[in-house]
Amino acid sequence: MTGASSATAMPRLLSVDHGDPEGRGGIAFDLKLATACGVYAASTVTAIVADGEAMPVPADIVGGQLRAVMEDIGADALRIGRVTETDQLLAVSEVVEHLGHGVPLILDPVLVDATGRHLMNRDALQVLKARLVVRAQALILDLAAAEVMVGREIRHVDGLIDAVATLASLGPEQVVVAGGPAFGIAMLADDDIDLIADEGLAAGPLGGPPIGLATAVAMGAIRGLDARRSWRHHAELIRATVAADPAARAAAGSHPSTDLHAAFRAVTPDDPAGEETCP
Repeated sequence: MTGASSATAMPRLLSVDHGDPEGRGGIAFDLKLATACGVYAASTVTAIVADGEAMPVPADIVGGQLRAVMEDIGADALRIGRVTETDQLLAVSEVVEHLGHGVPLILDPVLVDATGRHLMNRDALQVLKARLVVRAQALILDLAAAEVMVGREIRHVDGLIDAVATLASLGPEQVVVAGGPAFGIAMLADDDIDLIADEGLAAGPLGGPPIGLATAVAMGAIRGLDARRSWRHHAELIRATVAADPAARAAAGSHPSTDLHAAFRAVTPDDPAGEETCP
């Protein structure tokens, strides 16, 4: 359960998340973004989502998927998204705890859905913090999830910065909290907190994080990039989409991830632009 065997091997990303039948998020979106950037993506499905409802995959199946990928393929980075059940979190953490220290863990947990419903009970949240957050290289949250994690409302920019510091005290090396247009994106790396203005770059349904950001951070971590540098690359990827196909943004309608699909045509590993836009 270690990283790539050589510097020339194709980078490997393992995405642990829900299955999105429309391909606009979760594992399906990760596969597209990773492929566009020359990264081999494997997956572990944690829930099947349809019509706003999610059916969790049994914990033993989640653990079995993880072990199969790690034993047969391996991974150079893990991105863990929607894992909401206590037994699922325990199964995932058992595999994570056997990873080598050189395999970055990027956490992008889904704690609150688009309707404001909390998806984790108290026991699940405790397992998330004690078994996964403490080991994470980067923790990436939207505003609602950050409020759940710190146990208080975030009503102003100072509160956002305080929340990032509180989250960092839980163990992750880097923290990103997307506060939406009102607050911007707060990033902690190398013990410094930066506040980045929200540029409307394909923010998530709750005001952030921008779609695909956690995946970009995971791919960047394979190359030794921190969250700040990965964000800059990812922002350029989104801008490249609009430049490549301005109609794509208008056609995207209510879901911003559609905007990125044009970039998959414009940015490939063999395209010089890929060096600038892929982490």
